[in-house]
Amino acid sequence: MTDEMRFLCSDILRYYGEEHQQEKSIEEMAELISAIKHNDRPSYIEELADVGVMLEQLYQALSLEEKATFIKTQNNKILRQIERIKGESYKPDDLHEQLFRQGYIEGLKKAKEKGNVI
Repeated sequence: MTDEMRFLCSDILRYYGEEHQQEKSIEEMAELISAIKHNDRPSYIEELADVGVMLEQLYQALSLEEKATFIKTQNNKILRQIERIKGESYKPDDLHEQLFRQGYIEGLKKAKEKGNVI
């Protein structure tokens, strides 16, 4: 999403209010769930876009402290899943393994430097 679209999302959020947009988010997520369940790819793409717009608005409604907690939590969840994958029988090819490890280690270092890992 471009910065311009993020700005417009903030206009939408201000117009309707956070509570209304939370309810609208629930509706859009239900429609996405239905598209996924019915393997309806065109609807899936449309509903995924709708949910993305709503999530952007919900994120914008957070306080700065809540946004920081959100980012840290999100990063921790990604890193935890990577650790789970590494513990399973996942066997990438050699090149993929090298890139995976390099990217994972560099990403973790950057996240820690920025304070985005709890």
